[in-house]
Amino acid sequence: MSFCPSTTSNSGAVYFNPFGVIKYGEAKMEELMTVEELAEYLRTTPGTVYTWKSMGIIPPKCVKKIGRKLLFIVREIEEWVNNL
Repeated sequence: MSFCPSTTSNSGAVYFNPFGVIKYGEAKMEELMTVEELAEYLRTTPGTVYTWKSMGIIPPKCVKKIGRKLLFIVREIEEWVNNL
């Protein structure tokens, strides 16, 4: 995802993105993966990922919904998989 700079301040450039305002150097976006990417990572199908999510097999803390898009937090998924 690319960000378009809008203004600058003493603390650095301010960037706007669909999820809010992020000041460069102050916050980092979480690395996310799609349903298809998670299915490939887990060697299963996207349908199974949706089923596991709805059944609670994939913990809610791993899931981020942005609009209608279902995304998964890579760090949380890796932690969940390592604890299986």
